Amino acid sequence: MRYIAIVEQSEGIFGVTFPGLDGVVAVGKNLDEALSNAQDALSDAAAEAARDGVSLPSPPDLGGVVVPPGCWVTTILLVEETGKPARLNLSLDSGTIAAIEQAASARGLTKTAYIKRLVKAAAALGA
Repeated sequence: MRYIAIVEQSEGIFGVTFPGLDGVVAVGKNLDEALSNAQDALSDAAAEAARDGVSLPSPPDLGGVVVPPGCWVTTILLVEETGKPARLNLSLDSGTIAAIEQAASARGLTKTAYIKRLVKAAAALGA
């Protein structure tokens, strides 16, 4: 499920809020960081709601969202982590796998952690 997010830039910092989800906010030094942090904040809010035995409210209709001047709207994918690992068998070109291995190693990550980071970043950007 995708949630509507309002993005604001002020003094070189980006902020993200979610209409209808009071207190769920994120900031970042750049837009990519703010959107990634927004996805984490949304996932954290869903996990906290689940611990309380409730669900997050459904996203509002876009038509009912008031966008302040100077701000813009995007959507953020809710990724609800279950804490239960699952296997995924991928077939990729060997050159792609080598690039993943090299990039993961350069960041001190496993291939799994690196791919997870890529997927979350792509989802945060609406890709």
